Amino acid sequence: MYLDRLQQDEIFVPSEIKPLKTLTGIDPRSGLENVIISNGKIINVVSARYGHILNELFFKQAEQKLLDAGLNFHKRTINRDDRSFIMDFIIEDHNQFTIKNDKDTILPMLRFKNSYDGREKTSGHFGFYRKICSNGLHIAQAEVAFSMN
Repeated sequence: MYLDRLQQDEIFVPSEIKPLKTLTGIDPRSGLENVIISNGKIINVVSARYGHILNELFFKQAEQKLLDAGLNFHKRTINRDDRSFIMDFIIEDHNQFTIKNDKDTILPMLRFKNSYDGREKTSGHFGFYRKICSNGLHIAQAEVAFSMN
């Protein structure tokens, strides 16, 4: 089945926040006191008030909520250069439907994003995963979303 061949990047990479001064020995200016290190690379300089949400916390809680709800799903994980991370939950639904030539299958999908470099807000989206052909070609489209600051 095409859902068994989904992208599976490692998204639980080691990350930490360190004071910039401990790395440089120089007093930083206000608002740039800490660095975020992801998988051994400095990827962001942030304020002391920055709320760093670890992938382990965010994605595992999202997955647990789906398990608690009794949903069956397939996961797709995307790691963009150890900076931005996505986990899609493609929900198995016996009420799936088809469009166009009666071969394009549509499944509900939840997408969760987390970013360590500030490019994207930590967010979640509800949408659909559309299988176009059996080789795995698909389209993912979000319809409803939330984000956190």
